[in-house]
Amino acid sequence: MNATEFAAQVKARKARTGRWMAQRPAHPDRSPGVSFGGRTVAGQRGRFNCALLPPPESFYRREGLKLVGRGEWRDALCPFHPDKHPSLRVNRVTGAFRCFVCGAHGGDVLDFHHRRTGMGFVEAAKALNAWE
Repeated sequence: MNATEFAAQVKARKARTGRWMAQRPAHPDRSPGVSFGGRTVAGQRGRFNCALLPPPESFYRREGLKLVGRGEWRDALCPFHPDKHPSLRVNRVTGAFRCFVCGAHGGDVLDFHHRRTGMGFVEAAKALNAWE
């Protein structure tokens, strides 16, 4: 097949399906379940809804963190290592966090809860009532 024939096939496929690339067929050996990150959790029905996560500022206060400072990013004592001086930065809008001592970091309150409790993704999402 030359480049012109290939381009014609891609154009025809895009006109037919709205996609330029062929869709991979479902694997017959995979059981139904929840798929995230390329992995399937067998037997778990439902889905994660980030809109149901608690507001970050109230979540962190409920977890026992005393947020100090002004602005979008606040300081707190890091719960992931013994800490005497605030080294954890928390975004009160998005829930992102980063410790500048131990390197703990994440993008939202689900990441924080997952890391702090050691729960799996689905269990942490259910514990935060973000699983439908």
